[in-house]
Amino acid sequence: DSVIDLTLTISDLLLPNSSAWDAALVRRTFTNHDTEIILRLKPNRMQEDGYKWGFTKDGIYTSRSGYRFDSWERSSIKLPVAGFSQNSVFLNMYHLLEMSRKSPKDSDTISFPLILWHLWKARNSLAFEKIHYSSVSVLSKARAEAAVWFELNTAQTEKRDNKYHGMVETSLWILKMQYWLAWILRDNKGKPTLHSRRSFSNVETKREAELMAIHWAVSDMMNTRQQRILFESNCALAKETFLNPSGFYQHQHIMYETSSRLRHLQDWSFHHCVQERNIVAQEVAKSVTNDHRYHSYIAAGGPSWLQHSIELEART
Repeated sequence: DSVIDLTLTISDLLLPNSSAWDAALVRRTFTNHDTEIILRLKPNRMQEDGYKWGFTKDGIYTSRSGYRFDSWERSSIKLPVAGFSQNSVFLNMYHLLEMSRKSPKDSDTISFPLILWHLWKARNSLAFEKIHYSSVSVLSKARAEAAVWFELNTAQTEKRDNKYHGMVETSLWILKMQYWLAWILRDNKGKPTLHSRRSFSNVETKREAELMAIHWAVSDMMNTRQQRILFESNCALAKETFLNPSGFYQHQHIMYETSSRLRHLQDWSFHHCVQERNIVAQEVAKSVTNDHRYHSYIAAGGPSWLQHSIELEART
């Protein structure tokens, strides 16, 4: 494979003390298509240098190219020293692929295909619908969809012969628009090791409450330094949202935050279950009304008053 120096300037491609191209060097550096375009250009060493906006063909700044550049600037992707090429898609893609190879753990860098996709969609919205999306919005949408894509695909491609260290069951209970959430963590033999309950208020919809429940359970697994976790939940609206992120833009922030925390786990998987298979977590959440247990907490083991249900659920 040839190595391309992306910091080359025009003068590096000219013959010494001449305004003529070093054709051999140009051909070694660029594709045949790009080479033919370059060799047709007539550089002039005597002409005074000037400034050109590198994100339009004519070198003139436009607001459309400006927010496109701003989107890249807001990301954590390292841009080429001389900016993106306006003539060679190959060089631009080469740079992005090289950056993703060198920084495989940087979420923005490895998500560049979705950043490109949302820039293209934003450009079309501006050109055909006269709708302007900010660079913050473009990058946020790309990050959210990338996070969900990696979530689903990474989990599916990893080997499944490793047993999970634990399983988390999450449930939601609603009392007069006060949402009570509970989870219980079991080891791979079904023995409870931790459980927790808490409430959320000022939540507008059940969908938002379910997403917060998932986010909270994932955050607690990260904070208690769990590694391999299988999550079970009867939160159907949260499942729908994660599987179709583009349809729920208003919830992208919490999806992105949840996905970011999942990366702290060594291995994980999500499963949707019917309420009948999630009895213990459901009973912990419902204990607010049944037994007037209003405080939020996290505790070791399982609740003693649910010991029979815990043993029964572990066997099934």
